Amino acid sequence: MNSEVGRYGHGILTSQKVAPKVIAVAVQTFGRLDGLVVNHGILTPIKRIADSTIDEWKKTYDANLWSALALVSSAAWSSDLTCLLTSRIG
Repeated sequence: MNSEVGRYGHGILTSQKVAPKVIAVAVQTFGRLDGLVVNHGILTPIKRIADSTIDEWKKTYDANLWSALALVSSAAWSSDLTCLLTSRIG
């Protein structure tokens, strides 16, 4: 294992290189991937849009959208795969 992805597939998901490694670790560890639940995200910036920067919004999209799509597309080779995307505030 490298330092980006641990035994159980954790990593910094805003790096697009991590998602395929997370899926590979799951398959190597368990022999197959039966399903994928994507349930992560950040809730920043919490302020008026006028007071926010584009970089703050890019960070939010990197964490909430692009990392989830990277995980789903990395696992999409499995025809039996179910992908659940969820988000909750509060």
